[in-house]
Amino acid sequence: MYDKALVPIDGSEFSLEALSHIPKLRPQEVVLAAVMESVGAAMLRQTGIVADIPPDVARQVEASAIAELTRYLREAQQRLEDRGWTGASTTVVLHGKPGAEIVRRAAETSCDIIVMATHGRTGVRRAILGSVANYVVTHCEGAAVLLVRP
Repeated sequence: MYDKALVPIDGSEFSLEALSHIPKLRPQEVVLAAVMESVGAAMLRQTGIVADIPPDVARQVEASAIAELTRYLREAQQRLEDRGWTGASTTVVLHGKPGAEIVRRAAETSCDIIVMATHGRTGVRRAILGSVANYVVTHCEGAAVLLVRP
């Protein structure tokens, strides 16, 4: 039914629940994606501290983050196989704002479905934290979006 599925995962255990739907959907190919914000943006979001980061430190932090995300994606790929997936799968680390990067990657690789978890936040928490899922649903063209709720 679907040729290519994009499954964005964010490092949380919850985001991996989207993987359970892949064997049922039976796409021919799955792209597992993790999005990494710039080192400065991520540090500001996590710590609230605004500071100049020396370029060599930023490169080291970024290289470490990429290695960690790559390991995480490989583990997710193994989980997918453990759930019975026998089709093709690839992994990719994207750089930028999560919603925009997910939409861009889906369009670039001609994905016809995006399967992702949503934390189901409402009210003030959603206003403050934003909603990647909402961004994807409202900006994605040409692909179905399946949201997995908690």
